[in-house]
Amino acid sequence: MSIVDINLKELDRRRLEELREAVEQEIENRRFEERLLWEVRRQSRGEAQAG
Repeated sequence: MSIVDINLKELDRRRLEELREAVEQEIENRRFEERLLWEVRRQSRGEAQAG
């Protein structure tokens, strides 16, 4: 295995790690958005019942 092959494998490994982190962040963002929407809907229902 040449030094070029080793460097390309390291680059691939780093890129995969970056992609994994990006996917995890996107999942967390979507979960946050879902919780936020749920809370807004819950509060809206509460205000509609109180009004």
